[in-house]
This record gives sequence, structure tokens and C-alpha cells, in this order.
Amino acid sequence: MTAHDPPYVNDLLERHHPEQFAAESGSVMSGSATCSTLLFPPPENSITLPPPSPVNPQQRPPMPRIDEINPNEGDVMGGTTVDITGADFPPGLQFYFEHRLATNTRRLGDILYKCRSPARDTPGAVQVRFDRMPEAQPAPTFTYVDAREKDL
Repeated sequence: MTAHDPPYVNDLLERHHPEQFAAESGSVMSGSATCSTLLFPPPENSITLPPPSPVNPQQRPPMPRIDEINPNEGDVMGGTTVDITGADFPPGLQFYFEHRLATNTRRLGDILYKCRSPARDTPGAVQVRFDRMPEAQPAPTFTYVDAREKDL
């Protein structure tokens, strides 16, 4: 507190920090208050915000899962349009038929993606997985067939 402070500052200090004022002189005692220690009441028209909600660092978004693929069979030449249904599909998932990336992948909601199967050299069954899919999570099977062999 200085001699140049307006009188209302003195009143505020005395009202909020009476222990720091000597009754007889009105002067600041040892450990004088600074502006950073003043507790001013909020203005009458102020808005009180609720405290922020606690963030749980252990809480993660649910892991997507594949429930079904349809059709589950296609030509080794690739290009079969496959519906992949499941749950908790976020935007941007990429799907793999074995280790080959599906093409034309489109998200149609949090339970459905459409994509095209990539080509494969030989007929046979492969797992359909998405990027970052846990190895322990079951994956549906897509079977590649050679349409040329069917015609013979």
C-alpha cells in the first residue's frame, strides 16, 4: 500500500485482509498484501463456470471390430465390392486383405465401410483386418477364387 493508492484500495484491503491492518493506524502490518493476494468479490453480473470435468487418461475410445464381410468370396483379379460391417468404426480406417491394402474404401457410418478387394496371385482364404487391429481380435475370412478355373 502506498500513499498514492486511491482510498477504495485501502477499504478493499481492510475488508478482505483485516489481519494485515493495525487498528490504530490503518497501516499495513508485516507481510503486506500485494495485488496478487487480493481476493475481490466477482462482479454482480458475472458468470460462474463449472469446474472442468476430470479427464481420465486411462479412458480410450472403444476398439473397432469387424462382425461380418459380404460377400466373403471374390475373384483373384480383385475389384470385388465388399461391405464390412461391425462397430465403432472411426473415419479413416484402412482395410487389408491379408497384407494387401483394399482400394476405394468409403465409410458409410460407424458400423459400415465399403471397399474393393485387392488382386491376389493365387486362390485361397485370407483374413480381412484393419490398421491397428489387435492380433488377438478375430478377423473374418475372404476367399479368393479364380473365375477362369470355374469356367473350365
